[in-house]
Amino acid sequence: MRFSALPEDQKRRIMREEKALAEALRATVEAFVTAPGKPPKTVRMTKAAVRGTGEGLGTSLGAGHARDKLMDYATPQRLEDWAGEVAGASEIERELGISRSTLYSWTTRGAVISLKAGHRRHVYPLAQFIDGRPMEGIEEVLRITGNARAAWQWLVQDKPSLGGPPLARLKAGKAGDVIEAAEQDFG
Repeated sequence: MRFSALPEDQKRRIMREEKALAEALRATVEAFVTAPGKPPKTVRMTKAAVRGTGEGLGTSLGAGHARDKLMDYATPQRLEDWAGEVAGASEIERELGISRSTLYSWTTRGAVISLKAGHRRHVYPLAQFIDGRPMEGIEEVLRITGNARAAWQWLVQDKPSLGGPPLARLKAGKAGDVIEAAEQDFG
């Protein structure tokens, strides 16, 4: 399997574990390099190795051609299609009773996820609020990821190691599990 075909969380884990992988490779090579006349040490592999030749970098594209190629792969998607139900500050104040000043304070301190919708307008995914407050764990996940869009995408996508989307675990009061998973994926 090519590195580029791996899921994002596995790619990040490989990059995080680069030193450990290099040490394991060094130890494996050392196990086969022994004194002349002695059989090589037995090394037990925990997973099958995959042999590949790679594709190389390919030819360089001009900016216009590269943009066209990218558009063949990238498909425009409405914010609500991946983020779920969102609302602006006025709607949140009206529907949830959270004042604009409180919402602004939470946003500046990183306690809620705010997504850009257009050039200046910000919207807030409604699923992050319970009883008029941000869910426990949102602030930590946002701090760990360092990016509101990446944090929300990570929270709403299925994560088999957590048994579903991390947001569902936060709703179930399992913030510790979610924070630990975020540190593994982004730390």
